Amino acid sequence: MKKILNAIGYSENLDGKNKVAFIIAAIGTLQILMFQLFYIVFAVSRLLIIQTVFVFIAYISFFLFFRRKYYIVGKAMIINVMIVQVALLVFFWFPEETHFAYYYFIVPPISFFILDMGNANERKLLISSNSFVAVLCLISTMVSPLELLSLQPVTITIFSTLTILSTIFVEWLVFYMYARDLQNTHRELKVLANTDSLTNISNRRVLFDQGEMLFRIQSKYRKPFALMLIDIDHFKIINDRYGHPAGDKVLQEMTDLISRSIRKEDLLCRYGGEEFAILLRNVDENYISIIKEVKEKIEHNDFYIDGDTHIHVTISAGVVSCKYNCQSFEELVQKADKLLYAAKESGRNKIVFEATESV
Repeated sequence: MKKILNAIGYSENLDGKNKVAFIIAAIGTLQILMFQLFYIVFAVSRLLIIQTVFVFIAYISFFLFFRRKYYIVGKAMIINVMIVQVALLVFFWFPEETHFAYYYFIVPPISFFILDMGNANERKLLISSNSFVAVLCLISTMVSPLELLSLQPVTITIFSTLTILSTIFVEWLVFYMYARDLQNTHRELKVLANTDSLTNISNRRVLFDQGEMLFRIQSKYRKPFALMLIDIDHFKIINDRYGHPAGDKVLQEMTDLISRSIRKEDLLCRYGGEEFAILLRNVDENYISIIKEVKEKIEHNDFYIDGDTHIHVTISAGVVSCKYNCQSFEELVQKADKLLYAAKESGRNKIVFEATESV
């Protein structure tokens, strides 16, 4: 199946609007084949059948343009062929009771969803095609169709039902596909916005979001939590001596070590540069042992930076325990940062604690 899709121009690398255009072209092609069958059975008009064959060929050409990456030409083809096809059916072939004019209403959403507003040519195509549809709709209200086909009431009812159902289905499908693509894009952007690209853990934004939430919970339900700020000692020397790729490896392995040392309910974030932050939820007196374990694991770990070359790394940290009412989470961050600075000033490779009982 994948080979067939690739042969007709589909690729996972297509952007969202081009994927929607491809789906619309596929639906349009199947719809033309379905109507051709109905024309053969009910309309019995050789000229209409020949016209539909040309429309089918035009839809097929879309896939050829897409395969050659002529995306705007393919999109122009599908929109214009759709407009011309509907206009011919409305003005020449079918009576008003078949409601073929309803197909005009699927052109604006389709053209909006498949055309890129950031592209000047595609933007012009959107404006011109929708303006043309508006003119055709206005004319169709003032001019009676030629009704080249003489249809029985039952046949008119069949075509009318088919028109209404297929119009609703196409519009539903277009909106559904676009909404799903938009939701996936939103989810990806949210992950990118909240994730550190190097370590794949939460970033500073998540720390403050979660910290503010924990602060509100603590203030209301008296559920204490702790904040730990960590700084890798002499990290600049590691970068200068072994290079930035080696420093990146240290940060990644540091992330893995800390993640395996803390509890599942705790949150590890990259605070910035060589600094990390840990939010320990629902802590009691045992949280100190967790923090000490983090330090010991890091201190005794061999950080391999190039083949057999390994180094030892130490950390300095400041820890604040929020047990009762405090003014803000930002204040806790500032306190933890001061304690971290005190740990570094007093010789590094140590953790400085402070329990904030009340403010």
